[in-house]
Amino acid sequence: MKTVYQGAEADLARAQFAGNAVDEIQKNYLKFYGNLYPSIEKVEPLKYTDDRGENTFTVEERYRVAEFWKAKEDDADVFTCTVYAQSLEQYLSVNKFAQRTAPYALNYPVDYSHVMHIQLPEEWNVEEDRVDMERKEYTFFHATKYSENTLSLTTNYTVQAPYIEAAEYERFVQDHQKMAENTSYTLTYDKKIVSAASRTWPGMLVGLLAVGGSIALVLWLYYRYDPKPAYTTDYAEQISGWLVLVSIGLMISPFLLANSMVEQPELMSGELWMSLFAMGRPGLATFILFEQVYNIVQIVFLILALVLFFQRRSSAPRIVSIFYGVSCFATILDAFVANFLIEGAAAEPGDNNDLIRAIIAAAVWIPYFNMSDHVKRTFVFTLREHDIETPSETTALSDGTSEDPAIRAEEPGTTQA
Repeated sequence: MKTVYQGAEADLARAQFAGNAVDEIQKNYLKFYGNLYPSIEKVEPLKYTDDRGENTFTVEERYRVAEFWKAKEDDADVFTCTVYAQSLEQYLSVNKFAQRTAPYALNYPVDYSHVMHIQLPEEWNVEEDRVDMERKEYTFFHATKYSENTLSLTTNYTVQAPYIEAAEYERFVQDHQKMAENTSYTLTYDKKIVSAASRTWPGMLVGLLAVGGSIALVLWLYYRYDPKPAYTTDYAEQISGWLVLVSIGLMISPFLLANSMVEQPELMSGELWMSLFAMGRPGLATFILFEQVYNIVQIVFLILALVLFFQRRSSAPRIVSIFYGVSCFATILDAFVANFLIEGAAAEPGDNNDLIRAIIAAAVWIPYFNMSDHVKRTFVFTLREHDIETPSETTALSDGTSEDPAIRAEEPGTTQA
């Protein structure tokens, strides 16, 4: 623990160390911390450095807390520990009697910061947070950050005026109560959750079953779903016009899905839903489990859609429509669960954009693939032969298709209907 005193605070610290023995000061410090951590003990003697040139006085302390983690009374598998910005109590503890007729004097000026860095033994689920409060007489700032197994808690309090008007004192009390609520942080360690998350085989099993099932599904669709096209291959058109935009979107989608999987390893490994089952939240855990399966099936199904699309198979319009429709429904459902079923969840900046894109894509491309004559003339190739009436010359040319055989599509490796 390192405390740096500046200005008048440095002068007070010098006076304290000049008028008292270091051992006596050490005992007083231990008593102060012992109110929160009864098992605290000294690791090294207290050290101090006096820099009169910079007018700073630095005190360094090292302690060990044997019983830092405490088991919950109602659950022996759950342990908690709480850390406090104790040094701020002298500024945030105020008289709560709000009926004043005279101004309230403040300890002015004050610019005090309390920073804690907690090295955690393993990766921890920490929600970063920030609290700001600005008044003309005082300010308060608190930030919770997490990086590389280190939890950092930064608190700053300033006083910018010598007093508070009597009419503002009630607000002053309420503000300082809120500040005090943000000077502590509790860590929780649940043995059941950690044990569930450490088991990797359930998530791997679900992933393998999802991969195997989705491959079986797409193979069945590829070879068995072979609908009768609206036109023969004699009048087939190339992928052009609006279909070029669709092709670009379909080619980009696998990379976006793969990136999403990489960014959410706990979702794809099954760690998240296993932890939720251990926490007693089976509803949300089941949803996350289905989301893992859906993500795997979606990327395999997308590969099928790409193959059928570029082969201009007659099944492509229906398969692509299903892809856009299911993607839209899944995005809406995911947004609903995130906003209404997950406590304390906040929407990420890009979440609404993803939802809007999914809805627009489904609203535009599903009708297009089912109503466009250009689509019907493009996706005409099949694996099996079908009896199709040859369109009249007028019909063949109604979409602007030329009679010149040179611009008709070549069959891409499938049997002509």
